Amino acid sequence: LPTGTLNAGSTLTINSTATTNFAGSLSGAGAITMTAGITQFSASNASFSGDITLTSGTLQVNSTNASPLGTGNLFLNGGTLLSNVATSIGNNINVNANTILAGTGNVTFSNLAQLASGATWTINNSGTTTINGGINGMGNITLGATAGTVAFASASQGFGGLITLNGGTATVTSSYGIGSAAVVVNPGATFNVNNVNLDNNIITLNGSAGQAATLSSNGSVMLGGAINLVTSSANNYIVTNTGTLIMNGNIDGTGDLYLLGGAIQGNLVTIVDLSSPVTGTMVINGEVGTVTPLNSIHSNVAVTFGGTDNITYGDQYWSAANPITLIADAKFISLNGHVIMNATINGHFPVTFRAATY
Repeated sequence: LPTGTLNAGSTLTINSTATTNFAGSLSGAGAITMTAGITQFSASNASFSGDITLTSGTLQVNSTNASPLGTGNLFLNGGTLLSNVATSIGNNINVNANTILAGTGNVTFSNLAQLASGATWTINNSGTTTINGGINGMGNITLGATAGTVAFASASQGFGGLITLNGGTATVTSSYGIGSAAVVVNPGATFNVNNVNLDNNIITLNGSAGQAATLSSNGSVMLGGAINLVTSSANNYIVTNTGTLIMNGNIDGTGDLYLLGGAIQGNLVTIVDLSSPVTGTMVINGEVGTVTPLNSIHSNVAVTFGGTDNITYGDQYWSAANPITLIADAKFISLNGHVIMNATINGHFPVTFRAATY
């Protein structure tokens, strides 16, 4: 379609199964509703201030210019929002029902995203998706198996839903970047916190025997919420790439825990080298395995313990690669395995070992 004007009070409804392409710029304050087919926006629409509603079908953004969808509200009530180009969407987003973000482009959302309770925004975009305008509401966000990187780059104090990672990487670069949302990391996915603090978010690592679920950090990071390892004999990585990771919440669950320093090259358990010196440090102030003992612990990173019990059913392996520092009493307890303490222990505080074999 060529350049056109939608007058205020009018609504253009697109329910054709064919492809509709707005190749020219739109203007006016009328509304557009899509209920079927593919609707493409291929130009800058900075002069269009009407609302756009996607109920079904596909809304495809082809324009790299400013305001490809105008400046009105964007209501996502179903269907798929698609972009294979680098684009910035400046509309206020309202996700009112299950909707998919797909494509290969780098997509930036620069205004507020409102997620209705019960709605899930599934991100399958293999490019980088940046949420710059914050999130509000009790809806959910899911990273699909084909997701690339999703960056939570703005404060979102009003967001209290669930973030589920089935693939890709979610990275938080702003304080309160995910509000009070809980996070579930499934096999092969990574949740990264970059130089910010997360006060009370509960993080669940749900790795498998072949692929780990990874929680990683860069720079100075404090995590105040609990960390849960939910699957028995499954592998879960907590990695500090650089800087110091402070964990004040408890760590519980029946999985295997790897405390690692330095960048991880992949997510298979076989790539972990526990004998090499690594960068980064960890501070663990919460209890480890006191509610539900972990299956095992493997560590190659420098760890400071602030009065922590570390309880497993199986083995604990503390590598000689980096030291352990005590700033309060600490216990290392294996209920049915070994405690292998190769690390140097620093600090003038009592330390307790209890296991079948040391």
